[in-house]
Amino acid sequence: MLHFTAYPNQSRSIMRKNVLLAAAGLAVLPVVSNAAAPTLGEVLDASGISATGHASASYAYQKVKTGAGASASTNTFGFDQAELLVSKLPAEGFGAAVDVFAGKDVVGGNYNYAGGFNKFGGGGEFNLHQAYVQYATGGLTVIGGKFATLAGYEVASDVLNTNATRSILFANQPFTLTGVRAGYKFNDLVTVYGGVNNSAAGSVTDANTQKTVELGVALAPLTGLTVNVTDYIGNEGGPGNKTNLLDLVTAYTLGDLSLGLNADYNTMKVSGGGVDLKFTGVALYANYQIVPSFRAGIRGEVTQSKDSNANTKGKSNEITLTGDYSAAKNFDIVSDLRFGKGDQLAGTFTNAADDTKTTAFVVKAIYKF
Repeated sequence: MLHFTAYPNQSRSIMRKNVLLAAAGLAVLPVVSNAAAPTLGEVLDASGISATGHASASYAYQKVKTGAGASASTNTFGFDQAELLVSKLPAEGFGAAVDVFAGKDVVGGNYNYAGGFNKFGGGGEFNLHQAYVQYATGGLTVIGGKFATLAGYEVASDVLNTNATRSILFANQPFTLTGVRAGYKFNDLVTVYGGVNNSAAGSVTDANTQKTVELGVALAPLTGLTVNVTDYIGNEGGPGNKTNLLDLVTAYTLGDLSLGLNADYNTMKVSGGGVDLKFTGVALYANYQIVPSFRAGIRGEVTQSKDSNANTKGKSNEITLTGDYSAAKNFDIVSDLRFGKGDQLAGTFTNAADDTKTTAFVVKAIYKF
């Protein structure tokens, strides 16, 4: 029989060596860990879906004085709008977009001083602003459904405007259209548009059998310069009424300076009465990025409306000074000081005493996501 003699110290030394060798082997093995789950944004990006939006609220003070000496003022806070835009619009093939708004602007903006947001319609504080399907191939893009107008320098979203308030021209332009639009990009210089819609007044359903024709061209002749011309030809307010809106928008960017111009020629011929209604106007914009976090801007516009039947004319003019402070990448504070004369609150083709004067101060906070 064989006998083994144990040496405790030697056994412990061998054991320690074995432990060290095992640890060294583990050290060279790849580290296995539980990967973090992808975020919703990463999932959407990977699938080509874009989800963006914003929320805005403001404080506004406005004082209105008429030629008779009477005056009225408002002093109020409000939640202006929230927007969520979800889209998948690939460069080739089919896509879609859904754009939803909520807030006081939907039922008629109380502090935009232009009366433009009542075109949202619906009677509540929620509205399906845009919802359309898109097909793209090569230079051709076709959309069908409800979508925003091509007319105007300003738009519905607070994020995409340079001022806290809206222009008088904005109140007298088409808002959304329901129908079909096709665009063809020939090259980087020229894109043309054509469409057929229910109504340039933004109605989802048509009040008559006639349609509104949309024609447009977008030009980029120079670096930093864009020129857009759009014409809406149709029938509004009655089957025999003839309407036409010719809209011009130009924009030029040179370094930190950006300039813009919007001009409109809007007419309506009422059937049977020989009545001609006309609205014309020009708005000029200038903005300068003083430092990365602060921008200063100015907007001035003159408009005129005419009713040949009543032999009346109306004028509305305004000038707005704007400051925009970017407190963070996704948060802005925009303020307007606005001086107006005439009928700033008017809708299409309405008149008021030319000696009505308006002073407004607005501070708007905008969070983007």
